[in-house]
Amino acid sequence: MSRKRIIGWVSTVLGLILIVYAVHSMQKASEAKGFVKNFTDFFSHNTTWNPLIKFFGGEALKEASKYDVTILIMLILGIVLTVLGLSTLFISRNRSKS
Repeated sequence: MSRKRIIGWVSTVLGLILIVYAVHSMQKASEAKGFVKNFTDFFSHNTTWNPLIKFFGGEALKEASKYDVTILIMLILGIVLTVLGLSTLFISRNRSKS
């Protein structure tokens, strides 16, 4: 097996792993944001707890949204690695046949 094919396979596998991990992370971040929103809505509708919510502000939502950019970069990098790996495999396959 040539070096280009090995690089193609490694790149494709790493890209797919990054994509799966990014999608999983997006799902977990979405669940956290939903929980924070439901929690905040519960306490903001209750006038007794309203000053407490105003005191803490939106810190919980900021924490839940902290990794959005990192997850997006991971997803884009996974897609790029997968496309490059598959194209490398395709090109090396066509050259080996001729």
